[in-house]
Amino acid sequence: MSSDLQDFGDDVARMLSQDAYSVFLDATGVKRADGARLPSNFPSEDRFNRVQPLPLWESETWVAATVFDGHSGWQAADHLEKELLKVVKRKLNKLQLEPRDEEIHNEQQDNKKTQEDLQKEKRDKESRDDEKIQEAIKQSFTELDGSIINDFIACAHNEKMAFKDKVTYAQIANSGSCALLILYDPVTKTLYTACTGDSRAVLGQQESDGNWLPQALSEDQSLDNEAEVARIRAAHKEEPDVVKDGAVLGLRVARAFGNFRWKASHDAQHKLGRIFTTSKGMEEKEIPSPPYLIAEPVVTVRKLGDKPSIVILATDGFWDSVDNGEGVDLVVMWLEAQLESSMEEMKMKLRMAPPTSWWRSKTLGQIEYAPGFDFSSRFHEIMECRFDMRYNYTRTILKDLDNVAVHLLRNACGGNHREFLEGSLAYQAPFSRNIRDDMTVQVLLF
Repeated sequence: MSSDLQDFGDDVARMLSQDAYSVFLDATGVKRADGARLPSNFPSEDRFNRVQPLPLWESETWVAATVFDGHSGWQAADHLEKELLKVVKRKLNKLQLEPRDEEIHNEQQDNKKTQEDLQKEKRDKESRDDEKIQEAIKQSFTELDGSIINDFIACAHNEKMAFKDKVTYAQIANSGSCALLILYDPVTKTLYTACTGDSRAVLGQQESDGNWLPQALSEDQSLDNEAEVARIRAAHKEEPDVVKDGAVLGLRVARAFGNFRWKASHDAQHKLGRIFTTSKGMEEKEIPSPPYLIAEPVVTVRKLGDKPSIVILATDGFWDSVDNGEGVDLVVMWLEAQLESSMEEMKMKLRMAPPTSWWRSKTLGQIEYAPGFDFSSRFHEIMECRFDMRYNYTRTILKDLDNVAVHLLRNACGGNHREFLEGSLAYQAPFSRNIRDDMTVQVLLF
C-alpha cells in the first residue's frame, strides 16, 4: 500500500473512531453495545449517554441509552446529557409494583388486614405497567424542559446570582435539542422508546426464514410529518402561517427542548434578550399564542421476545444518508463477518441470512472508480441535489470489524469510494455543514 493511501486510511479511522466505545452487558440482556460520533460543527452539537445499566427501584437493573441532536448551539444537548437520565430515574422510582393477588392474600394473612383495606392500598399505589411507565417518561421530559425555560426566566430576577452563572442558563434555554431515549427491561424483554424531535430508533429482528425485518421504533417529529403539522395547526387555529415552508416559525423540528424564542411570550423574549444580549426575540404579531414547540415525547412500547434483535439509535445526520432497512442490513453483514471467537465473546448465536441477501452475493472492497472523478467538481451538483450523497450498496465496505457503529458511519460517508469518503471528511467546521451534519450512532445487540 502506498504511503498516501496509508495516511488517508489512518486519518479516516481516527476521525470515525474518536468517540467510539464498546461495552458488554450480557447480564442485562444486551449482548454488546457499540457507539460512535462524527462531528461536523465545532464543537459538535450532538451529545449522547452511552448504553449503560440503569438501577431502578430496589433490585432491578434496566438498560438505558440516549442521543441528543442540538441546534442553535450545543448547550441544551449538553444539559440533557447530564440531566435527563437522572430525572427519568427519579420519576420511575416513584412508581410502585402493583402486587399480585396471591401477594395480597399472603399480606392479608400476615397482617390480619381486610380484603377491602388491601385493595384500597393497592389502588392508592401507582403501578408499574406500561402505561404508567410511558407517562412517567413523558413527565420527565416535560418537567426537565419546563425547568430549562423557567429557571432561565427566574435567574434574570435573582440579584444574588453572578451574571456569568445566569449566562449558563441563558445559553441552555436559547439553544435547542432533540432527544431520543431507550429503556430496556430485561425481565419482560420490553423496550421503551421516547422521541422528541427527529432522531430515530430502528429495530431489526431475525425472522424464522433467516431474513431480518427492519421496523421503526420512533417517528420523526419534523414538519414532513403530517400528524405533527396537524397537531401544531390545531393548537394555533387563528394562525394560518404557523407552519410555512416546512418549518414552524422557521424551525424545522416539531418538538424540542429549549428554544426559548418558540416557547416564551413576546415580552419575556424582549426583556431577557436585552439583558443577555441574545436574539431580540420575535415580534408580538408573530407569536400571539406561545408555546409553539413542546418537549413531550412520543413513547412506544415493544416486546422483543426471544428473536435475535438489533437496535440502532442515531441522530438525523446519520438517517439523512441511510434508511432503516439499509442500517439494519449493514449491522447484519457486520455480524456475519465476525470471527467465531468474537460471537462467542458476545454470547450471540445467529443463523446466516439467506443466500439471496445482497451482501452474500456481492464482492465488497475498495472499488477503483474511473479516473477523473473529483469531489470538488461535484460540489455544485451536491448543492443542487443532482449528485446523491446518500448511502448506496455499491459503495459498501466492510472494514471496521471492531466497532459496528464506526462501520455504519464509514458507509454513511462514502464507504469504499475513496474520493467520496475523503471529500466528505476533509471539510471542517463551519464549512463541513454544507456537506454533512453531526452524526451520532449507537447499536445494541440482543
